[in-house]
Amino acid sequence: MDYIINTKGLSYSYHNGQKALFDVNIAIKPGEKTAVIGSNGSGKSTLFLCLNGINKPQKGDVFFKGNKIDYSSKGLLNLRRSVGIVFQNPDDMIFSSSVRQDIAFGLLNMGFSNSQAEEKIKSISKFLNLEGLLDKPVHELSGGEKKRVSLAGVMVMEPEVIILDEPGAYLDTLNAKTVYKIIDSLSQKGKTVIISSHNMDFVLNWADSVIVLKEGKVVFNGRTEDLFLNNELLNFAVLDEPQIIKIYNMLINKGVIEAGAPVPKNITELEMLIK
Repeated sequence: MDYIINTKGLSYSYHNGQKALFDVNIAIKPGEKTAVIGSNGSGKSTLFLCLNGINKPQKGDVFFKGNKIDYSSKGLLNLRRSVGIVFQNPDDMIFSSSVRQDIAFGLLNMGFSNSQAEEKIKSISKFLNLEGLLDKPVHELSGGEKKRVSLAGVMVMEPEVIILDEPGAYLDTLNAKTVYKIIDSLSQKGKTVIISSHNMDFVLNWADSVIVLKEGKVVFNGRTEDLFLNNELLNFAVLDEPQIIKIYNMLINKGVIEAGAPVPKNITELEMLIK
């Protein structure tokens, strides 16, 4: 099978000797919606930085479309055109004086003319509802606006793979829902999307597959519903059970729905099961 991005025996340690990843083997299909989950310190962010070429593993390999990552300047530039990453904290990504300049930064560095960059900026700003903010100083943006600007800076490059580290972090409920809708629309456009999240209800509803990390090791890699029906593994990895799964199990125990019924991913699917 052809994978768009995969790792073999990936291990990584920080300069102070702290080991972060141990023999990580993952494989993600083109167009797949993948959630990487685990408690804080499990290695999620470190793995993402390896997939984008920011971190170079001490052992093992990362592959993009079957080819090992080339860590030369040219190789990394080509990789980052194809594999974009949105960091958890938007302040780590936004550094220009205005929204327009920040979104244009990557395009201009890639050799786009000002007119070509402006055309792309207009398109992505319309998609992310940033049209009225393009000339606004970045220090005046709200948290939700900063998150969308950081997304725009990656999406405007049109990468094939988009990695989002805790996309709902630092956001209130309304802004988080907006970002989750954007993520869903990326998947509908055929992008390969990889996220980390502590929101298990979102993971259940959105993800095709889940990778669970614990202390830098992969302890699960498979279908989302298979993970959330495994209470022993959830407890081992210190993960919350989604509310939908709690209700689903309760209704089975009460005989409202049959054991072995399809696992609902959201309230609509649960209501259909009850009917």
